[in-house]
Amino acid sequence: DPTDAGGEVFISYGDLTNLDLIVDYGFALDDNPANEEEVDVRLLGKDPFPLSVDKDGTIGEASLRYLRLCLATEDEIKEQRDGPEILAFSTEVSRRNEEEA
Repeated sequence: DPTDAGGEVFISYGDLTNLDLIVDYGFALDDNPANEEEVDVRLLGKDPFPLSVDKDGTIGEASLRYLRLCLATEDEIKEQRDGPEILAFSTEVSRRNEEEA
């Protein structure tokens, strides 16, 4: 809906990425702490999936958990199944797995 001249405009005050800002509000921030990029990644023999990369270059938590799962050995998957499901792959599984992820 159009806004009348001088009318009040509302925006979200949540953490928004530059993509959200540019699409919804028409601007982006040079130094946006909530910014992240999404890259399609393909592991050999698997379908591509989106990988979130934060502004500082770290991999987003959900993406890192998925990478740990995809790169885990059968034994590592069994070990993760023995613990609480909500914590599965949320921390380092093994040194090898973490280096590959």
